[in-house]
Amino acid sequence: MRCRRCAKAGRIIFTASIWGRTAAAEFSAYSASKHAIVGMTRSLAMELGGKGIRVNAVAPGWVKTDQSMLSLERMAERSGLPEKQLLDEIIAGQLFAGPDGAS
Repeated sequence: MRCRRCAKAGRIIFTASIWGRTAAAEFSAYSASKHAIVGMTRSLAMELGGKGIRVNAVAPGWVKTDQSMLSLERMAERSGLPEKQLLDEIIAGQLFAGPDGAS
């Protein structure tokens, strides 16, 4: 029986990583898990797209850690942009994939 109250469309957003597109020594388990997310995203997009369900993955760049904040600081110095602006651009990419973003 089909669910009468089920939505006719929807969105699934996974969090991926650059490690889902590349590889490096000492990162095999992490890289493999992120490759799996990229593959699952692509497969589900093909399976569910015709049902009105968008499936995307975003690779935010990094999570707030001491090392990533040091990297952000260096990027800001090189680009001449404030750190906050760079963080806002990362967040904007995730929001774009969300409810009122990309179509």
